[in-house]
Amino acid sequence: MNSVFDVLKTLSDTKALAIFNIIALSNVDRGFLLSHLNLSTRACHYRVSRLLRTGVISRKNGKYSVTSFGLLVHHAQNLIGLALNSYWKLSAIDSLESSHSIPHYEYNKIVSNLLSDDKIKEILTRERETINIVDPRKSINSIPLNIQT
Repeated sequence: MNSVFDVLKTLSDTKALAIFNIIALSNVDRGFLLSHLNLSTRACHYRVSRLLRTGVISRKNGKYSVTSFGLLVHHAQNLIGLALNSYWKLSAIDSLESSHSIPHYEYNKIVSNLLSDDKIKEILTRERETINIVDPRKSINSIPLNIQT
């Protein structure tokens, strides 16, 4: 079984990420990847092999497709992209929150007014509720730290 580290390491290669994104959009064969990414056969094979090993793609009848796990990884990647597009707004929310003791309903109102993406709004408001309820001293042991050197 792979770790979060393995998946992130594989996708940190820009060419492997490009291959993954193409496959996530449509089932393709190696010839398509070679012709559209300007990679050598060896470079393409190396990256596709890494993606296969991490379990984000699979191969069936000569075509590559995204796995269920890969679909979730792709969704997480899209969420990171949305967060990056809202980075300055998120920083403003953090600044307001750290400089003032904002009541929960005011925080939710600020998040709702500043951000347009409903998924990000939901995550920020739901996570803040969870953080306020959970005692961090009790929950720190439940955080998976799959760190490998």
